[in-house]
Amino acid sequence: MGVTESNEDDRPDGHDTQNGDHANEPIDIENIDVIEHETVPSVIDDLEKLNIPKDAADSDEEISPVLKTSGRQTGIVYDDIMTSHHHLFTQSHPERPNRVIRTMELLKQSRLLSCLHTVTPRDVTFQEATACHTPDHWNFLASLPDMKNRELYAVGESHDSIYVNNSTFSAAKRAAGSLLALTEDVLSGKVRNGAAVIRPPGHHCEADYPMGFCFLGNVPIACHYAMTNYNVKRILVFDWDIHHGNGTQQMFYNDNRVLYISIHRYDNGGFYPGGSRMSSEMVGKGVGEGYNLNIGWNGTHKTDGDYMAAFHALILPIAHEFQPELVFISAGFDSGLGDPLGRCDVTSECYGLMTSLLRNTCNGRVIIALEGGYNLSTVANGMKTSIEALMGESQNSIAPIPSISAEQSIQLAAKHICKYWQSLWYHRDASDVTDRFVYLST
Repeated sequence: MGVTESNEDDRPDGHDTQNGDHANEPIDIENIDVIEHETVPSVIDDLEKLNIPKDAADSDEEISPVLKTSGRQTGIVYDDIMTSHHHLFTQSHPERPNRVIRTMELLKQSRLLSCLHTVTPRDVTFQEATACHTPDHWNFLASLPDMKNRELYAVGESHDSIYVNNSTFSAAKRAAGSLLALTEDVLSGKVRNGAAVIRPPGHHCEADYPMGFCFLGNVPIACHYAMTNYNVKRILVFDWDIHHGNGTQQMFYNDNRVLYISIHRYDNGGFYPGGSRMSSEMVGKGVGEGYNLNIGWNGTHKTDGDYMAAFHALILPIAHEFQPELVFISAGFDSGLGDPLGRCDVTSECYGLMTSLLRNTCNGRVIIALEGGYNLSTVANGMKTSIEALMGESQNSIAPIPSISAEQSIQLAAKHICKYWQSLWYHRDASDVTDRFVYLST
């Protein structure tokens, strides 16, 4: 189950939330009342259905010239089927339908949606999913629609930080499949890049075990799809979710075709999902050795400057040397300012800048896939700014000045990964990387 944070108090990190705000209340399993949850109209429905005033919908004064002339080269995929996955008896669970509802509302209200190419969503197939997952895992998920409330509740209790209902399988299939549809449109040239507003998230799910709100490995499945169907040979997966993507790491730990880079809270192994698997010592194995980079923060309130320092010292040099043909961003906005679980301070401007910098490593072929994020405004604004960056909107620079704690984490990660990348050779004899940060900020 979720483990506790180590630096401020003993609050849980938030993934141990099977019962939401009712965790300490007795539950009458026999008489669980199914809560009605909000749904959001499909992106092709009228704006009035989202309560957007007509004058706002008709105005385009907030759309910049760059976005107006983008020619719909950026795709967007979403389906309201994904809102059918919800907790049986509370609306307050952090991984709830409103995460994507609020995001789609903002994209419509800002008129950004009208500048995007709408990708047709679909379900993932058994064959596509089992490129990453075992058949038993798929069959387990397929059994959920026929379960009664008592059985569904027992499933949640017997796993690590998940809840399920009769629609969980449908939502998970549509989330993973929608990302595949976007990936296909990018690789076939219909669009240059795009964003998938999907849930449930995927980066914690392992080959045969759902956990951390995740049921299918959305991004890993899409990576396999790209490599199998489009002969993509080099994929960068960058994970900025505040929680380490243990599932993604597991699936590509022995694979040099996928470079996995994660910035996450580590807290000396005490933050979810916990343990040494999140440490910077985990660099890959076999032919995949050197293709797994973990930058683990210790403590809360990491800032834009901390993330930019990691970008300039490690992430960008490695990414440019790797020369990815395709970049996936596992975009968990729980590293953002105001998130109740991550408790860090990354701004939407920083998400936009990170997206823009990665866009320059692969000729613009970047696909954003929503992962975590539990402050609704932070998720919506972070996704909006990131999409604008995909479309070519210029982003303001942010000085890469780290805190002492962040600098120590970056140094430790550099120590373990530098021998695998020529662009990091300067780290081999350096006692610290402070001069590197000062140089980059001038």
